[in-house]
Amino acid sequence: MQVDNDELRDLCSQLNRLVENANLTVTDRCEFAGLVSELPSVQSFFNQVNELVTGSHGLKKLVKWHIEEGSCVCIALQNQCRAICLTDTSTQGDLNGTYDTLSSKRMHKTCLPPDMGGLGHGVKLPDGRLVRSFSSRGIPLTEEPLGQDVDRLAVAFAKFDSSVFADCADAWTSAGETLVNLADDVQKIANDVQGAGSKDAYTYEAGSGIRRWAMSLRQLGKQANTVSKHIDTFAKNYDHARAEVNTVADESDWAKRNATEEHPYSPAVYTEKANTVLREHYNPELARADTKNIEIPVPIRAFHPDDTTRLPEPPKPIPVTPKGALTPPKIEANPV
Repeated sequence: MQVDNDELRDLCSQLNRLVENANLTVTDRCEFAGLVSELPSVQSFFNQVNELVTGSHGLKKLVKWHIEEGSCVCIALQNQCRAICLTDTSTQGDLNGTYDTLSSKRMHKTCLPPDMGGLGHGVKLPDGRLVRSFSSRGIPLTEEPLGQDVDRLAVAFAKFDSSVFADCADAWTSAGETLVNLADDVQKIANDVQGAGSKDAYTYEAGSGIRRWAMSLRQLGKQANTVSKHIDTFAKNYDHARAEVNTVADESDWAKRNATEEHPYSPAVYTEKANTVLREHYNPELARADTKNIEIPVPIRAFHPDDTTRLPEPPKPIPVTPKGALTPPKIEANPV
């Protein structure tokens, strides 16, 4: 039951450099910060994406969590290296204890909800397994109302061009690539940690735990790419509607300037033309861009396998008798 402490120290240094040098400031460009639109559809999309960035389970907080996780993993392994050279099967518990102490001091807590209430349907892995995810934020994407004044509608669409959305989509893509690349590098280190000792040494289980954490990091990156695709879809739809509504507004303006008694200006004609753009193309296409149901993977800790913690089943319906509802049985919480 041997561990190559020199190799393990080197791996700790590699992991520490990865975490410290990770360029994750790109998340600052992933939100529509400070942008306001008079179009309900656009404003609701801004709100959706901003929630995915800055919400309680948003990209910024989860990226920060993963960086903190990397620091705790490094320090816990380094402490273990200093403590022992010859290991036995009990040292994995010692490692978990060191990690738990560090996490507690740094207020680095598990992201796993204490019950099923905050969990979604899960994110499917390529091998068919499901990883836990937070429930979607549920902010609705509002369809653009019909019957709006054509000039006002055109001015509102003209406020932003597609580059505003393209820049945000690119930022999500960059964030996703950064996270996936970081996960790949962490997984390589996990494999080396596992190989730095015999199979009955703590390094074997530690490597498995780091790989488990890397997997959840990779899934966050992949979901970032999913968000990017939705933003790109919205951008194309917006750009098309913007051009079409502008054309209708130009026609309306020409008709207004050239109106005569024989050919009076009829605003209802152009309002209906704008309605057609919204009703037949823009509003239906919003469904393809909607991010409401996108679920973000729950981060998994490396040295405290909360991904395997059994969660209580959803509460059963309260039995009803002719005299009314019975008192439901108490549901005991499962320890983490």
